[in-house]
Amino acid sequence: MANNTWAEYHWADGVDLHDGSISLSLIDDLTAYSTEYGLVLGDWDGGPGPLALASTKAAVIDRPVACDNVNTGAAGDAISGTIHVCNDVYGENGWLGLARIWIAGDGHIEAGVALMNDSYTFKADSVYNNPVAWQHVLCQEIGHTFGLDHQGSPRKQSCMNDRWGLTSIDFDSPNQHDYDTLNEIYGSGDAGDGDGSKPCNPNRKNCPANGANVTVTPRAGGGWIVTFTFPAGLGLR
Repeated sequence: MANNTWAEYHWADGVDLHDGSISLSLIDDLTAYSTEYGLVLGDWDGGPGPLALASTKAAVIDRPVACDNVNTGAAGDAISGTIHVCNDVYGENGWLGLARIWIAGDGHIEAGVALMNDSYTFKADSVYNNPVAWQHVLCQEIGHTFGLDHQGSPRKQSCMNDRWGLTSIDFDSPNQHDYDTLNEIYGSGDAGDGDGSKPCNPNRKNCPANGANVTVTPRAGGGWIVTFTFPAGLGLR
């Protein structure tokens, strides 16, 4: 059984069609990685999973505060209903990429952001200054905004693997396990399509308060803010 969902967080489809699909809106705020973003978008959108992704390129003046790595409820409120994909020189603060999702009290994801840290990825003579690594990290951070968790075994050749294959083309895309998990989350029937039937509770096992490279903080007014980081130094095996 596919099981790399993060605590059953998921998006609502808005119309409860229960038709085995989910439509999500991605906003491209990137100033680099255009080739890698296109490949990642094609992998998630064109795979056997249930996602139907619509991506638009934002004007620079429309860049939201969520792209500045401000961990506040207001940052999520401002981009409600969308996933923004951004990059910046965030500093050598220990992470290559970061994903953040804003969760309502019933377990629905309301907004998401995926960040690429140019401080590492564009650093001269760095192992991270590598288009394959860029694609891997970008693919993983966007995958988190759908509700996916990490994979960690060297046998799991997926971009959701944060332990292995950062610079290998065998690990720069989703694998069948990722697609199967998305089908379980968003597939047909009342358990899918983001209907909120299994909300996360931080006091129960289905919602770990924190995990490996994951932090969960309360959100003003109810719900949580979940932050995933891809630490520098991981994935190089």
